[in-house]
Amino acid sequence: MSDAMLSAARPLGVRLDEIESRFRTAELEVSRDGDTLVLRHETSLNGATLQTRVAVMPPDAEDAQASSVKAVIRIFTALPAVYAQRYDAEMIAFANRFASLGAFTVTDGISFIGSRLTVYQGDDDWAWQLPIAVVAAAASVDAITGGMQRFLTKAQPQAASSAWTEQDLDVVAAELSKTCICTRNRSGLAAEFRLKGEANAENASASTAYWELLREPSHSELGGGLLCILQLSHRLGDAQKRHAALNLLNVSEMNSPGLPPHIGAWCEGKGGDNLAYVSFLPNLLHDVPGIATQASLWARSRAEAVVNLLAAASAG
Repeated sequence: MSDAMLSAARPLGVRLDEIESRFRTAELEVSRDGDTLVLRHETSLNGATLQTRVAVMPPDAEDAQASSVKAVIRIFTALPAVYAQRYDAEMIAFANRFASLGAFTVTDGISFIGSRLTVYQGDDDWAWQLPIAVVAAAASVDAITGGMQRFLTKAQPQAASSAWTEQDLDVVAAELSKTCICTRNRSGLAAEFRLKGEANAENASASTAYWELLREPSHSELGGGLLCILQLSHRLGDAQKRHAALNLLNVSEMNSPGLPPHIGAWCEGKGGDNLAYVSFLPNLLHDVPGIATQASLWARSRAEAVVNLLAAASAG
């Protein structure tokens, strides 16, 4: 392959051709539009056919210089216009409880389900970036729309056991226990993150985040996998402000390459008035080396970044 052909197949050095090959192997309908793959697939939205775009984009000059960002992979599925009109911030926050690897987000009157991966100079993360990009593009829409439909129609959820074993979680627990309190039971693990930063040191109620990896329950639409939940202690008692903040966090995740991979969604936490980030790793991702441990490290970094962001916003 000539240098020009390789450059076209792999914009900014991102192996878009390999993502395309995975789609074709799965017999999914995909085409190229410059530095973007366009995946067409039917969804549970009344059988509608939507387009998911997997776009390789250059970083802003500031991000490239400060964080050595080489490229940004944005996975974006525009939803029918009626969704931006029909779903208010409260309904969006509820829908994101069903998120797998992408968030239902509304901005500037456009509703979409989106994910983001950041590619750094000299990194060797393609072993997990490739399968995550493929599964996020293929399954993120159905996870939310299908999960919502099953909930609203009281349909039976997909029943399947998790491919993650207790031994898999033991490996994660061993790593997390080096730096935080971590407990294990048969169905999963829980960890308590003590967060760094001046904003957290001054606010004891915001200095801790809680992390869970759960083999049960399965996802109502995708079946078996690993449920990942990051809970912040930060509380917003005003429901309207809380729902707006959750949507803004999902918008920010799409546009902030310096944050950990955006493969999930901000939604309301178990406390009702706290903020949480939820992801669901389908069984298809079980064999990605170290993915559960990596997701746990991302959770800690995300918690520290977002809690400081919320503290700065409150001070302003």
